[in-house]
Amino acid sequence: MGSVVRGANGCMCWVAEYDVEQAPIRPGKAKARDTMCGACAYRPNSPERTGAPDAAGDEELLDDLVYRGVPFWCHVDMRRPVRYRHPSGVVIEASDLEFAQAMDGAQPYKADGTPADMCGGWALRLAKLEARRATRESAEEGRDATR
Repeated sequence: MGSVVRGANGCMCWVAEYDVEQAPIRPGKAKARDTMCGACAYRPNSPERTGAPDAAGDEELLDDLVYRGVPFWCHVDMRRPVRYRHPSGVVIEASDLEFAQAMDGAQPYKADGTPADMCGGWALRLAKLEARRATRESAEEGRDATR
């Protein structure tokens, strides 16, 4: 039906083949990584920040997520699609930038079933933004007190 409505690119018959199996979800609390991983989207030369066509986001999206406080999830230990297979026999390789975490509501999970980590680069930027906001609010309160 997808290809009828959206053309060949909308075909829903493709089956992903992953690098590892997904373990059952083990609910828990997500935490932020302390540092950026080696392939962090928030690094200056990341595919996301340099406009790679197969990146899932771009610099504007990454900045917007920080500004709104919407978690960005680290890809470390996530399972990854390696290829997609169509019932016709056609096989296409997946992008190295694709990841497929298991989800339970809005919470993603690693391949081992534990909660995914929030991105370290995202967390560092969020902490800096919150510190700037707190400094600005403190300065505004100080100005109001002297009036």
